[in-house]
Parts: sequence; structure tokens; C-alpha cells
Amino acid sequence: MSDPSHVFITHKSWGNLGGLPGFCLLARRRGCDQIFLHAPPGTADLHQLTGNPLLDRSTFKIVDVHTDLYKDNNVKVERIKLQSNSEIKIEEYHKSWRPEIRKKIYQHLRENSTYENAVHAYLCTCKSDGTKILIIELPN
Repeated sequence: MSDPSHVFITHKSWGNLGGLPGFCLLARRRGCDQIFLHAPPGTADLHQLTGNPLLDRSTFKIVDVHTDLYKDNNVKVERIKLQSNSEIKIEEYHKSWRPEIRKKIYQHLRENSTYENAVHAYLCTCKSDGTKILIIELPN
């Protein structure tokens, strides 16, 4: 991984966000001062609420990206937004989260009227040969 600056998340779940703090540390170790998070709205907020004690005192930033298209020299990634009707309940959060973290998340979800429980799929096109890959993971 030569340039770990873009991360694509399909939906907000413990399985998808649990490795983000470690990924951020790796990116910082590789010389990045920020990552660009391509994810459903509010994903970076949830990451900030849970905290990352290893990054909290640094200048490292997580930037929420709100575009439908990402391109670089090798790949084109198109976001496909799918709407989910399910609600996230506080009991569904990972058991390892401390009660004060669960409370902060619950309060944030209750107070944030712009919260979307969306799912994003990504259509990746390799520029060299046109190969297409659809990446999608639906929540349980």
C-alpha cells in the first residue's frame, strides 16, 4: 500500500469501522497527514465519537468526501447510494464499546436530524484494461 489516503466504506457497522483507527495509524506512519473517507454521511462523526487515543493528540485528519466519483491514474470508483430502511439501535453496537461511548453515539444519533442509514456500493473500473468490479456489502 503505497498511498493509503482514500478509504471506501459501504455502511456504518462495527465490522467496517473497527479497523479504521489502525488504518489511520498506518497512513500516518506512511507520511499521510489525512485520509479521505468515502462513506455514508456521518461515518467520520461516528469514528470521532468513539475516539482514537493514539491519534487524538496529533494533527491527523479524517476528511468526509461527499462526491460520487473518485479517479486516479489507475482506477475510477463510482459511488452507488442505496437507501436502507433499518434503524440502528444502541444494543447493536459492539459489546466492547464502553458505556460512555455508547451514550455519546446514542445522543448523537438522536440529536442529528441529518443522520442517514445509507449503504454505498462502489463500481471500480481499472483504467488499464477496463475490468469492472462491483463492491457491495449489505448490513445484516
